[in-house]
Amino acid sequence: MLSFNVINNIDILKTSQGIQAVPENLNEKFCIFFTDTLLSNTRQYERWKEIRQNDPSLAMRVAKLVMARHDL
Repeated sequence: MLSFNVINNIDILKTSQGIQAVPENLNEKFCIFFTDTLLSNTRQYERWKEIRQNDPSLAMRVAKLVMARHDL
């Protein structure tokens, strides 16, 4: 599952340098798809699916965090 710290502190994290490293013009569908792929074999996947299905704007923010964490 995604750490509650990551989700609860997303406003703080989105101003970090890691988020700024992700280009702004990335296609949203690519971000979501790639995050889905990265998390598919982790314990975080179930929580990610819930976020993706219930809150698209939060899903995009989490996707950018995951991609920044993986230096993509």
